[in-house]
Amino acid sequence: MALNNDASAALWAQASSMAPDMPSRPVQDSVPVDVPRSTGLDLINDGAAMAEFFPHLKQREGVITHFYCDNKDLVTIGIGSLVDMDGTLSQRDNFGRSQCRELLNTWRVKFLESDGSIASEESVFSDWKRVRDGKVGARASANIARLRISKSSAEALARKQIAYFAKGMCRKYPYARQLHTWIQMALIDTRWNPAKRNPWGTTSLVNKMWKLLDPDRPTFDPIGAHALFVEGWKGRGTPAYQVRVAWRNERFLEGAMRMIA
Repeated sequence: MALNNDASAALWAQASSMAPDMPSRPVQDSVPVDVPRSTGLDLINDGAAMAEFFPHLKQREGVITHFYCDNKDLVTIGIGSLVDMDGTLSQRDNFGRSQCRELLNTWRVKFLESDGSIASEESVFSDWKRVRDGKVGARASANIARLRISKSSAEALARKQIAYFAKGMCRKYPYARQLHTWIQMALIDTRWNPAKRNPWGTTSLVNKMWKLLDPDRPTFDPIGAHALFVEGWKGRGTPAYQVRVAWRNERFLEGAMRMIA
């Protein structure tokens, strides 16, 4: 409508004079030069994005080679891979057993006994319950957990979890593959540790954000989606969590700027 309006130039000049904080440089000149221009890739297949994302994950989550309890007393392993759920002890037992089976059979994680032998499924589940009942964090759990996995297994598990989250995101929003991988990175990191707000959930804010991220809609606006993303996780969790949120916000914005450049 503005392009077809003969008076649009005058209107734009008037609006610009009322907004002194607007950037004076074109958007493409404002994009950090070290942000790749890649779009249309799944995050796990973008080497540059993974080189940014994986060190961040390891720094924020650590690389823990045994079962431990997170700050909600839920059993976790590796690079923050949750293998537990909120619920009754019976529900958690059932879920924990299925998670141990999945770790062994789907994710191909090898758990080693103290003598170096490969642990059975029952031994893995027993270790899971032992740590669950101990209700302590990573440091103290090292003295409770009897089994260990290798660091390479922990990293492989994390990469598979990234792919799993990406697949779930693209199943619900097929156009997510068209998003800059740094936007994908921010969203998947949020899914990894969501502070009780699923980034592909059903809240009004999340729904609005995803509508703005659809490149096939005339309302496509990744910068507007970034503003909603910032609002969605603002003030949630601990101060340490907000440091992680700030990292996500920066990655999302950098990807959004690349998309509109």
